[in-house]
Amino acid sequence: MTPDQAIAMLNRQLASNGEAIILRRETIVADDEPIAFDCATLAVVRQSQPQTLAGEQKQTDRVFICSPTDLEAKGWPVPPQEGDRVICDGITRTVLWCDPVRMLDRYVRFKIVARG
Repeated sequence: MTPDQAIAMLNRQLASNGEAIILRRETIVADDEPIAFDCATLAVVRQSQPQTLAGEQKQTDRVFICSPTDLEAKGWPVPPQEGDRVICDGITRTVLWCDPVRMLDRYVRFKIVARG
């Protein structure tokens, strides 16, 4: 399987089963004013399961699986990182960590764990 095939397969799954989310990265500029860089995309959203909890992860955390397609097309800096925000169903959560999946030096999927 090529990276393009893996991304296309994920994009098809997201188109039929994904939920709308916004990824937000805030950057401090002059005068200590934060500027938000948002990117709307689709993600599969799951609650953390007790058997998959790792370290400080809590059962109320959410796991978001998303594709790099929208992020890269809109120039959003990939991969998502700790401290970024995920907005879903009107709730803003803070990214704890992201597990980027790469094939042949290309991002093909992001697994994001966020709390809030």
